[in-house]
Amino acid sequence: MSKNQSNLAPTGFDYIVAVTQNSINGTLEEYLYKGLPEVVICYGYANATSNTPIPLDYPTLLKATNNTDPFSIPDGTAPSDPRVQALNNANFGFAIKAKLGLPPGVLIPELCTETRLGVRVLSPTVMVV
Repeated sequence: MSKNQSNLAPTGFDYIVAVTQNSINGTLEEYLYKGLPEVVICYGYANATSNTPIPLDYPTLLKATNNTDPFSIPDGTAPSDPRVQALNNANFGFAIKAKLGLPPGVLIPELCTETRLGVRVLSPTVMVV
């Protein structure tokens, strides 16, 4: 079929993209194993008496704490520890570190089939499980 024979006006669409279930699953698998970059979100306080957390830039936090990484301090470390004191002096509140994807050793086929496409041409069903 040539482009001149294509008439999408009755469908309400400007263009149509065709994909296969295998191509979606392959791309999704690659994406889940590769993952996205790690995200670090930090919060602190404007001063020692403030109760409202404010966002902190991670590199700025490290600079303010003389390169004290809050994620490297073991649970149960004494409040008198110099690393904890450095975070306290910088009015550090809390931080979250996250990365989307699958951990090494987890196989997608053991979890589920990623997507299943329906059979209707104009409105395919995509199920992500």
